[in-house]
Amino acid sequence: MEDMMGLPRENITMIQILEKPWLFNRAGRLANDDKSEPNVSELDPADEKKYFAALQLTQDAYAALKERPPQVGTGQAGKKLRGCPASRLNCADALAEVSAALKEKYTEALDRWCTEYIDGADFICG
Repeated sequence: MEDMMGLPRENITMIQILEKPWLFNRAGRLANDDKSEPNVSELDPADEKKYFAALQLTQDAYAALKERPPQVGTGQAGKKLRGCPASRLNCADALAEVSAALKEKYTEALDRWCTEYIDGADFICG
């Protein structure tokens, strides 16, 4: 966006939506996402731990599917393969369940973040 479209870097906010920048304080990574500091005072550290564990299973399953040959069955519930949750759900459904619970529990934090970052954006691209 800087090089091809001429947008000044200070007018760009890079987010990694899977890391829920509206809820979790994150350091940021060069050319991937900017630091996020929503400072949600009511955030339960157990919720953050649970979310990132579910996200890691999903990322592990995706990586296993990209292997040559692909690791068939990865991410499925109850299997002993990379990315497989011990729960009754596959990794994607487990991540979706945790995400929905966070959205419901921390609606005010999400609304604040959307007001600041989405409502004022001229355009959003992914």
